[in-house]
Amino acid sequence: MFTYSQKFEHCLNSHDNFREVVDEYKPNILFILARYVRLLTFPKTNVTLEAEGVVKETTARLLELSQNVKDHVFVFNAIPSPILNFQLIHANAIRGHKQIIPDMYLNSTIDMEHARERLAKSVSMCPKCSIIDYESVLTTNGTFQVYDNRTKVILMNKNWHFTPLGLHRLRPLYKSVCENTGY
Repeated sequence: MFTYSQKFEHCLNSHDNFREVVDEYKPNILFILARYVRLLTFPKTNVTLEAEGVVKETTARLLELSQNVKDHVFVFNAIPSPILNFQLIHANAIRGHKQIIPDMYLNSTIDMEHARERLAKSVSMCPKCSIIDYESVLTTNGTFQVYDNRTKVILMNKNWHFTPLGLHRLRPLYKSVCENTGY
């Protein structure tokens, strides 16, 4: 959505599609829930022009979108990326009655702290923008959850989109933000 991504074919035109909708509706507030694939791909030690270019591109996209938003843009903070086959591993673990360890589904090569720093840098350059965080609803004991602890139902699908249950878990967070802004 923010940067060009080759990772998922169905996302190739996502920025254009999103921009067209924002241009048409001109909302009072806008929530952006994205995967930030490119922000997640650079390790902290990589301070190359390409890595900083992603921050600039993200900032430019935020500024562009915010022009047609009356009041505020809420940007959902970067979330950990699951490993590509996490759904299959999860299903097999449940079928086999194996112990499920929450972080076994997360891509350990990603430096989340640095991805969040880069996103925060982009958001800080957009006057109408601020970050909202998922920590209160999507983590347990400090670990991001790709499934519900009680039911073991996944919260994200293989394309890293939230499932209906995942969106339901986020609902109180969005409701709280709306109530605190008067909407």
